[in-house]
This record gives sequence, C-alpha cells and structure tokens, in this order.
Amino acid sequence: MEKFFKIVGIIVVLFIAFSLVGWIFSFLVKTIFWIAIVAGVVYVVASVAARRQIGKR
Repeated sequence: MEKFFKIVGIIVVLFIAFSLVGWIFSFLVKTIFWIAIVAGVVYVVASVAARRQIGKR
C-alpha cells in the first residue's frame, strides 16, 4: 500500500507541476501576443501621422 501512495503522490505532483508550467507558458505567450498587437497599432498610427504632416517634405 505504501508503494501505491508513493506512485499516486508522484503522479499528483507531476500533474500539478506540468499544469503550473503550462499556465506560466500560456501567460507568457498571451502577453507577448498583446505586446506585439499594441506595438503594431502604435507603428501604424505613427506612420499614418508622419504622412499627414503639413509643411515641407
């Protein structure tokens, strides 16, 4: 019975560890995705604003 509990304990710990690693990885991917979207919008707005300047070109 003791061996059974060791195996079950190892499985539970591995499940929690992989869940935590997956959650952290998912969070990082989503964060990088949103940073890329915001940077793209800023780039597009800046390039449109640069083309609409009044005065000498």
